[in-house]
Amino acid sequence: MPTEVSKGPGGTLVQRVSWALYDVANSAFSLVMITAVFPLYFSGVIADNESPGTADALWGTAIAGAMAVVAISSPLVGALADRRRWRKQLLAVYVLVGVLATASTAWLEPGDVGLALGLLVLADIAFEGGLIFYDALLPGLVEPHTVGRWSGLGWGLGYLGSMVCLVLCLPWVEAGRFDWVFLLVAAWWLVWSIPLFISVPDRSPVAPVPTAPVFSQLANTWRRIRANRPLFRFFLAYFLYNDGIATTIAFAALYASQTLGFSAPDTLKLLVVVQLSAALGAFSLGALSDRI
Repeated sequence: MPTEVSKGPGGTLVQRVSWALYDVANSAFSLVMITAVFPLYFSGVIADNESPGTADALWGTAIAGAMAVVAISSPLVGALADRRRWRKQLLAVYVLVGVLATASTAWLEPGDVGLALGLLVLADIAFEGGLIFYDALLPGLVEPHTVGRWSGLGWGLGYLGSMVCLVLCLPWVEAGRFDWVFLLVAAWWLVWSIPLFISVPDRSPVAPVPTAPVFSQLANTWRRIRANRPLFRFFLAYFLYNDGIATTIAFAALYASQTLGFSAPDTLKLLVVVQLSAALGAFSLGALSDRI
């Protein structure tokens, strides 16, 4: 793939678009496996012998567990990526783990509750954890005053791409062929990741390698954050806000199905409409954030 197209400071147009296409790759996992299809499949097929309340509690616990692992491990692997400039290498590991775990869900049988939750947790850790390295690649590709619009482009393409993937899944969901749904998501994640690994260099700013151990570096970072009160408030607010968003995403389909009485195909059609509105917001607000 050529890389010398409309070259600007930091990266070419092809490199920037290739970066944004990774959002197309991993957003399909978030929409299909966390929001739309797998929660209904887990509750209605895998954990069918469990009460709805128990199945939902297990689902919520699994999502919370995955997020806890990401929260604890992210500072460590992030510091390691900065020290060694291993952002693309670590992202490749996370993608591979996520793709394999997602594909493995195609062979689940009714009653495989523990295995289903284990694969889901592993794939979700790979999805959420990989965002650390993916996001860190952007500052090396674009000018500082265009970060918002390129970030918005990635989010917007992610919403549209995941919507297309969900539409492709609809016939298989209606036919009850969930195995093909999960294999499609795994393949989608893998294939749309390829442009990033081929074209995108790791040009993110690199600070001098600290001589202190990683844990000492993290402790020093934490002290600096605590000393910067606006930054500390931002992190705290983002943590609380993101927790609410993650909960909504994880239980949207279950709420539509169990509380509102939507059928599985109707739930998926509703989420397709939601993806369209989200894509419009991402495209417009990304540029707006650069102006304000």
